[in-house]
Order: sequence, then structure tokens, then C-alpha cells
Amino acid sequence: MRVAVVVVCLALSSPLHAQQAAEVRQYASIRQMASLAGTWRLVGTRQRMADGTTRPDPDLGSHPTGYLMFDAKTRQMCTVVNNGDRARWADAAHPTDAEVRTIWQQTVSYCGRWAVDTTRHELVYRLEANMSPNTIGMERRRRFTLDGDSLILYPTPLPDGVVEWAVEWRRASR
Repeated sequence: MRVAVVVVCLALSSPLHAQQAAEVRQYASIRQMASLAGTWRLVGTRQRMADGTTRPDPDLGSHPTGYLMFDAKTRQMCTVVNNGDRARWADAAHPTDAEVRTIWQQTVSYCGRWAVDTTRHELVYRLEANMSPNTIGMERRRRFTLDGDSLILYPTPLPDGVVEWAVEWRRASR
């Protein structure tokens, strides 16, 4: 019996087993990427506070708008989200400094390569374009749940006082 246990342990720890496990994870990742591919429309954001109350993302407001697009073949993604209640500029061709600042305060925009970490059930983004040049090359991870045409992302790090942050998307196309 001891010999059988040792043989099983050696087989499970062998490089071949590790390679097979990696291939299974890669296949699961490719399958998961295919299920996420397409265009998603933002439904809403929700931040649960330490005191138990909830609020929308304060930068994006109660009626955020935006899209999230995943291409499984090229492994590229892009998202643009903003506050849907933003005031229109007084002069569309010449915004004031204060109006321009609202772009930075009420818009999220980035693109890059993406993958799925099936072990941690996270989307992994490697930023290649962003409003802030300081984040180019950085990695962002988002835990997620996918249920049919509903996708919920859980951003981190969490703002002060927030214990959970959920961003809900609905599939716009296949």
C-alpha cells in the first residue's frame, strides 16, 4: 500500500502532471475567454459601505454609461465609462478648465491585452492605453462572475470605507 501511495504522489508531482495541469488551465482560460468575447453595456455600479449602506460609484453617478469590449482572438480589450449625468459644456468647441477637469474625474478609459486567471477566477488586464500615462504596462485584476448575459466585475483596490465594489454589465452583442 505504501508503495502505491508513493507512486501516486510521484506521478502527481511529476513535470508531466504539472504540464497537463497547465494545459487544462489554459484550455479553461481559452473557453472562458470565448464566453466573455463581445461587447458589454454598463448597467450600473454599486459600492457597499462598511456601515452596510450602498451607493453608486461617486465618480460615475447614478446613471453611468459605457462599454466593455473583449476580443478573444486577438486577446485585446477596451473599456470607456463615464457619468451619464454629466452637464453639457456651455460651448462644445471651447470647454472651460472646470469642464475639462470633469473628463478626468468622471471618465474611466483603458485598453490592452487580457486573459482569464481560472485559478483565481479573475480577468487580468495588461494596460497598453489609458488616460494616465503612468499606468501603461500595469496589470489590473478583476474578480468576476458570469451568468449568461450578465457580467459582474469586482474592482480593487477599494476606496476608503468601501467593503465591496461591483460593476454590472449586460451583453450587448455576441
